[in-house]
Amino acid sequence: FYNEAPYGGFKESGFGKELGREGFLEYTRLKHINYHLSGEKPLVSQWYAL
Repeated sequence: FYNEAPYGGFKESGFGKELGREGFLEYTRLKHINYHLSGEKPLVSQWYAL
C-alpha cells in the first residue's frame, strides 16, 4: 500500500479522489494570465480585437 496512491469512490461511497496527482487536481482550477513582456500597456480597444 502506497500513501501516494490516489484512492476514492463513487456512488454511495463518495465522489472524488484523495492523495496523488488526482487528489491535488481536485483542489485546483485553471486560470489564464496574459502578461506583455514588452512592458507596454495594451489599449482597451485591443482587448476586444479579434
